[in-house]
Amino acid sequence: RIDMAQFLQRLERLELAENGATEFYLNDHYQSLLWSDDPEYQQLALKLQTHYRNANFRVSVSEELLNRMVPDVPDSQEPFRDTVLGAQVVGQSRISNQIHIGLIPDPNQISMRLVTNGNVQSRTTATRSGVVVENEGHSRFRVIKQLAFGKYGIFAYRPETTSQVKQKVVGLSSDLDRIPPLGWVVRKIARNKIEEQAPFTRRYTKNQIESKAETRFDQEIEQHLHELETTLTENLLHPLIAMDLEPDPVEISTTADRINIRYRLAGRDQMAANTARPRAEQDCLMSLQIHESAINNIISRFEFAGKKFNNDEMAEYLNRVFQTGFIVDDGKKRSKAEFEFAPFDPIRIDFEESRIAISVNLKSFRIGNGKRWQNLNLKVIYDPQIEAGFRMKLTQSVEGLRIKGKRLNVGDQLAIGVICEVLFPNQFEVGLMPARLGQQLSVSNLQPTQFVVSNGWLGISVGDAPQTATNHRQYQQSHSLPNRNHR
Repeated sequence: RIDMAQFLQRLERLELAENGATEFYLNDHYQSLLWSDDPEYQQLALKLQTHYRNANFRVSVSEELLNRMVPDVPDSQEPFRDTVLGAQVVGQSRISNQIHIGLIPDPNQISMRLVTNGNVQSRTTATRSGVVVENEGHSRFRVIKQLAFGKYGIFAYRPETTSQVKQKVVGLSSDLDRIPPLGWVVRKIARNKIEEQAPFTRRYTKNQIESKAETRFDQEIEQHLHELETTLTENLLHPLIAMDLEPDPVEISTTADRINIRYRLAGRDQMAANTARPRAEQDCLMSLQIHESAINNIISRFEFAGKKFNNDEMAEYLNRVFQTGFIVDDGKKRSKAEFEFAPFDPIRIDFEESRIAISVNLKSFRIGNGKRWQNLNLKVIYDPQIEAGFRMKLTQSVEGLRIKGKRLNVGDQLAIGVICEVLFPNQFEVGLMPARLGQQLSVSNLQPTQFVVSNGWLGISVGDAPQTATNHRQYQQSHSLPNRNHR
């Protein structure tokens, strides 16, 4: 039986101050409600999921940005050799094309249409029975391929191809040209034959162009899709699943001009977003919002809780886990210390009003063979700033290291601070998005147009850099939040 009074009490505690212990026990209530036979309890579990286990990661990308990120396709030249109506045809084709992405509204998946518009300039020579015909061709083709990205994978539909073909004879000669009457007759017969066979040759050329364009485009798309699927699976999904995190797509949808993705990153034993996310700028090209619970859920899977380390072991372990320069060896000699992490929130990230807090909670802490302190909270506040390449630089605030614990005198705080300051560097950087994407956005003269850290969320909007700005990196701090129902 579920103790509703205890459930409501823990819910209230979570509203007042988030912490790992409250979230853990509240999630225990959620699981009991979810698997209850009582329909009212099940409905309560759904409400709890909506408001306290909501999506904690969101990204929205405009159709315009997708098309800006499409790489230019270089022109290519291809040799041509074939036998057409008994004639040996050889020559060269120059192919140029452009790719455009068109979004297809769909409430349940990412749906798009890839369109490539191409031109083929060709010059060929056909030889048969001593007659040589030189042709110039100008053809246009269009290949349309529909793609869908959903909860169950990537689907690629068969491409549709159309083309228009224009050809003209620019040269005609024969082996009998040295005999004027016969040469003229042979060329006349050849021209009549060319006109008679023109519908067939145009149809044949049209089929060849469409077939090659479709095959080439299909192969390129399939290769890119395979690379994308491999990257997502091996670099993202498999590591998350291995950590017992379940990336759950709360929303994958497409509008006429934008892709929207909302994910809940949480294991069955974890909570997720419980506050309203900040609104992105309406006309931005891309927006990204991440709730602190997504990061803390990942951190909890590194199993710091209850582990013991000395200085060197702890620095090595944290460096290996975070790989961001979080731990800095400044070369100072320090006494040996023993750390034992607390069972809840051993390391916690909080997105506060315009600042980011990093906390380390220790069950016990001891310097050398001296005094042992119990239940310490070490906290540093960082001021975030956007740097080039969409990296976030965190600079330690003037408050420095805050130490909380029972019966700590000034000497205790000084001793603990000297040992623990190495855990919190004055400055370090983290990427807000994959490095390759950040570089592409920077090269495209795009910049953050909004940067907000508030109410448990970090949000960034991306748009065009104003031409009047000298540094092309202006961004605005925003603390305005929508009502609680905006999720």
